[in-house]
Amino acid sequence: MSSEFEIYRREAHRFFPDDMDEESPTSKWQSAFDWYTGGGREQFGVAFSRETGLKTWASADENDLVAAAIPKSYGDEDKKIVNDTYYRAHATWFLKEMDRIVEAVPRKDAHAGLESAYGDVMAFLQKLVVDSVILFENWGRYRMKVPGAFGMYKDPFDHVMAFYQGAKQTIYGSGSWKLSYSSNHSDLAIATIRQAIELRLRRGFGVLGKTRTEDDSIHPIPLSDLLDAIDFYKDKVNFSISFDNIKRINGWCNMYLHAGIKSYSWCPPRVLKFLEKFLLGGSAPGWHSTMDGGIILPRLVFDSIRNHVLQKHTGNGFTLPFVRLENCAVVIADP
Repeated sequence: MSSEFEIYRREAHRFFPDDMDEESPTSKWQSAFDWYTGGGREQFGVAFSRETGLKTWASADENDLVAAAIPKSYGDEDKKIVNDTYYRAHATWFLKEMDRIVEAVPRKDAHAGLESAYGDVMAFLQKLVVDSVILFENWGRYRMKVPGAFGMYKDPFDHVMAFYQGAKQTIYGSGSWKLSYSSNHSDLAIATIRQAIELRLRRGFGVLGKTRTEDDSIHPIPLSDLLDAIDFYKDKVNFSISFDNIKRINGWCNMYLHAGIKSYSWCPPRVLKFLEKFLLGGSAPGWHSTMDGGIILPRLVFDSIRNHVLQKHTGNGFTLPFVRLENCAVVIADP
């Protein structure tokens, strides 16, 4: 290990959860803020370059970073963890997320009611700092085939307890007396991201499910079938972001939903930021701003995508009742 990494690990370790338990949330935040803005950011970059021989990827756009950092399947993850670009992308995302936090959160605020808010920020920031050291260990373990060289380990799977406690936090808030714990469960946001993608696409194209004519019962249409239909016409649809990356993120989310496979802590917020325009819309032909602006396409393409799904899911006792176009969350922009 390089002396640069040893310096970074020693400094970063001061902000690991167990080492700060006696401090107030505000004091913890001020210490972390001063460290990062006063040299910690540079310490990480120097250590990453010295230890791996790689540089962070500040010039890359978010489409490239998502493609490099986010695996779309288990097999794709096996390929990525032995690729230098994967580690460059994650090192870049760590810095981007830390930058975003220190720019948004004031070093000090006199309002006493913000103590718990500082606590919430620190609970997440501590995970980021821990994972920044784990990144070195994973580079050594998977890229260089030298496990344990950096002395850190992270369980790659979320225990069911995390889902249980995270659900309680969603209901009662973080650290609400004895109703929930204050520990951070940010990985659970991956499940919400997955749900948001599905609802956005289903409501965009009005493909919610199919009906069995025998008893009028509703049956699901796999999201993968809608994705396949869109993929066939993707060059004629404006999603504002890469559709291939929307599919990639969907696959990554499924890895968490089906197996509880965790990611680096900066992944959920960076992915959510990337999806912002797709989920929340923006400018579109005929509109100054619209929530439907994340999907813009000609009427003929819209109909073709729906017919693609229709052909696969009608017959054999089923009908497919589409949502009417005027109620679909898309912008029709004919040439």
